[in-house]
Amino acid sequence: MNRVFLDTNILLDYILDRGLATVRAEEIIDSCIRGEIECCIATHSLTNIFYILRKSHSVAERKFIIKNLLAICEVQAVDRSLLMQALEDERYEDFEDALQMACAQQWNAEMFVTRDKDLALKADSMV
Repeated sequence: MNRVFLDTNILLDYILDRGLATVRAEEIIDSCIRGEIECCIATHSLTNIFYILRKSHSVAERKFIIKNLLAICEVQAVDRSLLMQALEDERYEDFEDALQMACAQQWNAEMFVTRDKDLALKADSMV
């Protein structure tokens, strides 16, 4: 079974129905729900999503969304060593990108799914 790590933007595509990108995000999430792939997300993706959705969704709606993501995705915790690994990774200027990649590597992801072109190029060297 493929181990797929999802960047925050893929989750937001799925949640917010952001046009064409939503179709691919739905395919990935549906595959995870059917048990065809294992999906993982970073802990901080959940807090970021909760915050980003604050203007369009109530607290109850945001909690419902997070609970549903927790039901279908594994979660890679972030600790001090992972934060340091991300800070020391010179491939990334963006700390959040480095942290996403560190989480994916810690979880032993076979694939990293993102719409961030810079991160996607660097993720190719992960597998």
